[in-house]
Amino acid sequence: MEDERPELALEISVKFGLDTTGIWSVWGLSCLRKAEYAQARDKFAKILRVSFLSVVLCSRLNSLHSVHQAAFTEKVTRNW
Repeated sequence: MEDERPELALEISVKFGLDTTGIWSVWGLSCLRKAEYAQARDKFAKILRVSFLSVVLCSRLNSLHSVHQAAFTEKVTRNW
């Protein structure tokens, strides 16, 4: 990807709603190979931020589901 255009690949992926994780990771590795550490950190941060948010969101959804399930179970048992 060093010789290719990562900006163009990213633009096309975003435009068509494709996953951009691969582009950011390859772009970050390319920066590492060129010893461009600050740029590599920026590229990898895009991936980690999305991954972290996904983990937080899934955790929150699981918590909400558990609370809802407990409330539903309590309501059903009270009506019996």
